[in-house]
Amino acid sequence: MLLTQSQADYLLALPKEVKNEGKMIDLSENKIVLDLVSPEDDEWKFSFHIFSSTKISFRINLHHQEARSKTGLLRIDFGGRHCNPVEVNHFVPNIAAPFAGKWIEKPHIHFFVESYSPLAWAIPLTEYKAFPVLVVNNKDDLLRAVLAFSDKINITSHFSIQHSIL
Repeated sequence: MLLTQSQADYLLALPKEVKNEGKMIDLSENKIVLDLVSPEDDEWKFSFHIFSSTKISFRINLHHQEARSKTGLLRIDFGGRHCNPVEVNHFVPNIAAPFAGKWIEKPHIHFFVESYSPLAWAIPLTEYKAFPVLVVNNKDDLLRAVLAFSDKINITSHFSIQHSIL
């Protein structure tokens, strides 16, 4: 199922609840997936992924997608790099157009742009003024990033984060 830009924007804005409210998140795990639902539109299902790796360098990905089609809606990478598409169409936001064909170093934010592969476009997180956590150097930063991303994708229910690892 291909999404339009207006559908992707609608899905990001929907309030979402963790399917198993009260779920405990252990940030020491390398992969965490939260299943999300929206009380306002139960036709859609979502998932929130937290990936971390310390193999080569400290790397954290916060990923939000529509669950049935696996279409990515928003992702923040605190590690790695990304190359944007070269071609710019009328769906590409003005903030992203100057980064066409360029490599984006860490940290960066990916977003849905209609007619491109999901999350094909990214900009440096420093250019995106709507996210308060610009680096993740320790577990306190990771906690702040997870909570800020939860707010960004409009998670309205509660989940617990294991404090013993913080």
